[in-house]
Amino acid sequence: MRPGGAGEVEFPHALVRDAVYESLSVSRRRRLHQRAAGALAAGGPVEELAHHLLQAGEPLAAVPQLERAAERAMAMAAYEQQRASALTRRSARRVGRQRRRHRGRLLAGAGEALLHAGDRDGANIRFAQASDVARRIRDAPLLARSALGRCGLGVEIVNIDAERVALLAEALDAAGEGDPALTSALRARLAVELYYAQPRSRSEDLSAQAVQAAQRAGSRARSRAR
Repeated sequence: MRPGGAGEVEFPHALVRDAVYESLSVSRRRRLHQRAAGALAAGGPVEELAHHLLQAGEPLAAVPQLERAAERAMAMAAYEQQRASALTRRSARRVGRQRRRHRGRLLAGAGEALLHAGDRDGANIRFAQASDVARRIRDAPLLARSALGRCGLGVEIVNIDAERVALLAEALDAAGEGDPALTSALRARLAVELYYAQPRSRSEDLSAQAVQAAQRAGSRARSRAR
């Protein structure tokens, strides 16, 4: 172990560093991670900040940082989207039962990251987990987000997918009429999923209702309903 820069220590090998770290008591480690998080809070890398918060035993404080890191990674290439999924999954595990709503949001975010990365099967697993959380806590927006995610990014309707239809109908029922933008998105997607169903009027009615709800919600929802 040798001095580095100001306030820094360099180790000749990572194994030495790990041995020193393991020799510390849990409380000492947490205090050091808290100090590191405090130093990074003013503008350090969000992933490093989240790491130190998690190691300091503050998973709820780490959630916003991991979400920011995941959102940044989502805007980049498929490899980065896989990394975004890993970030959100790690945070979801750490949050555990302390905040189920946080966990559900993170699972849905992991599903969206995997979906953008081309891993549809992995995404569906996360959306199913998020749906389970949403049902337990009766979180209609989370259930809707999971249902819409389960439908994928584009439109690939060849046959009617009963599972997707049931999940969208469940989410629509849970949403009620309280959020026109949400119900518009759900009705629009359900209309697409039922395009080949008989009678055809059901899909047409849902499409018309989606547009009406979008008009109540404003221009942003209208673009989603078309």
